[in-house]
Amino acid sequence: MLDQRVPLLMRLSFLLISLILASSCSTRLYPVSSETKVYDLGKMGLSDKDSLTEIMISPYRIKLNAEMDDVIGVSETIMEKGLPEGKLGNFTADACLSVLNHERISNGQHVIDMCFLNNGGLRNSLPKGNITVRRVFELMPFENELVVLELSPDKMRILLDFIANKGGMPISGVRFVIADEKATGIQISAKEFDESRNYFVLTSDYLANGGDDLGFLSQPLSNSATGIKVRDAIITYIKKQKSEGKNLDPKIDGRISYARP
Repeated sequence: MLDQRVPLLMRLSFLLISLILASSCSTRLYPVSSETKVYDLGKMGLSDKDSLTEIMISPYRIKLNAEMDDVIGVSETIMEKGLPEGKLGNFTADACLSVLNHERISNGQHVIDMCFLNNGGLRNSLPKGNITVRRVFELMPFENELVVLELSPDKMRILLDFIANKGGMPISGVRFVIADEKATGIQISAKEFDESRNYFVLTSDYLANGGDDLGFLSQPLSNSATGIKVRDAIITYIKKQKSEGKNLDPKIDGRISYARP
């Protein structure tokens, strides 16, 4: 049975609302008091960790830590940045070029001629000994992807002169001598620089989009996304070396050098 008081309550409520609306036309309402409560977050029951949440995410954290601490390769040497070249820069550029060319050859695509990266994007060194996934994430924490640019010979020369002017950058597939802040004696894929052909260059999307003052790369003959992150290419390369029973052992090999006075 329905409560017989409901109609009466409804009428009283309607009357009360009507009175409030009528009075609001000529009367302003102001708060007469306020109350503030301070909660001590250090009290029991208000800890910085929610126990139920912790229980839920703990298995995923354990799994993630196990994956991050997985040893994917071994290095014979400490890898650090350097100018005009460094072991770390040589290694990362070589790794990216090797992985992407292997994939492109498998797919019947044009081979990439060179790779260049930036020292600023390499955020940590790699140690001698075991290399874990976590180490590579610390080296390359960004989500930058690799792209392939097709450059005219004129634009290619501008790029190499830019690298020479900066005193060097991580490169692979190319060798040159810096003379008067210009690239001279250029060899690409062990062949002399050819002024009559276009070149395919691998780099990060950050640099391809003009980062680090590389705005002149904004209009290449073509720009092809690979869908592969720089970090993932490095991890793939390290794992491949391990599967072949090889340790990492990058060298300073004179791919960039200064002209003798």
